[in-house]
Amino acid sequence: MVSKAALSSGIQPIQLGIFGNIFSGLLLFPLFLKSGEKFPVSSRHLILYLTLGIVSFAVPTVLSYFVVQLVGP
Repeated sequence: MVSKAALSSGIQPIQLGIFGNIFSGLLLFPLFLKSGEKFPVSSRHLILYLTLGIVSFAVPTVLSYFVVQLVGP
């Protein structure tokens, strides 16, 4: 219902997806730092992270916002 209200106020689904994922990442980042684990940053890892982020988070999130516009409460 929050998504439907945000979309009806004029926010684009892609904006909701981007800001939601960035906010989630910012909330989880301090926990990652506290754990003390190393973060692999080779070019292969970065390509993998980008691909997995698009396929498993960004696309489904944006698609769900488009569906929310069509479905009633």
